[in-house]
Amino acid sequence: MSKKIFSAAALLTLFILAAIFVPALSGKEQQTAVFAEDEDEDEKDERTITVSGSASINAAPEKVEVYLSIETDNALAGVSQEKNAEVSAKVIAGLKAMGISASDIETTSYSLQEMQEWNEVQRKYLKTGYRTAHSLKVSSTDTTVAGKIIDSAVQNGANRVDTVAFSLKDETIDALKLDALKLASAKSIGKAEALASGAGVQIVELKSMNESYVSYVPFYNKSYAYDAGVAESGAPTEVIAGEIKVTAEIQATYTIQ
Repeated sequence: MSKKIFSAAALLTLFILAAIFVPALSGKEQQTAVFAEDEDEDEKDERTITVSGSASINAAPEKVEVYLSIETDNALAGVSQEKNAEVSAKVIAGLKAMGISASDIETTSYSLQEMQEWNEVQRKYLKTGYRTAHSLKVSSTDTTVAGKIIDSAVQNGANRVDTVAFSLKDETIDALKLDALKLASAKSIGKAEALASGAGVQIVELKSMNESYVSYVPFYNKSYAYDAGVAESGAPTEVIAGEIKVTAEIQATYTIQ
């Protein structure tokens, strides 16, 4: 009998505790939900303006790179290579004689290829010989010598000048990129203020700002094609350097009221 009384008392105690704590827990959950709804409402009520800002900085080039090639053809592969080596040595010696350091002359590619020509009678390609091509990159921090480099190389046997590229030093590029980002940021503020003023509102604060892109493109002069007649004319080659442009763009969001 005493065991039944104890069990009944234990069950009664559990029912009482459940009656006390369950409503309390339920109230906390409801309160948390209310707070979450309030936060969502605050987020919805926040008004913003999103703008982009871009800026470009021009700079004079600090170095020049001339890409040129020596090509030699012959019926025999070995003779083609030998002739190419002779002409290449002469070209390199001429560049050194005008003050170009050996470390500023480098091979970018070297190839030996079989040449073929279409034969209409036999209706197929026939071997005509071999071509050896030795391509060089010649660099200088004196951007005014590009024409002299070309003239020296061509006069000593180079028969193809591909590209002349003007560029900046790495440390200059890094500094100009940062300056362009600062200018782009300032422009975004001006644009946001203009939009806010036109809409009759005020800028409160910056909410977010992100870098969209920063670009730097070296200035490439036109390609040069030389033949024997041009090389023998003796007319000096003039290569005019263009300015280098560094561009940055950012996106910013401002809160308004």
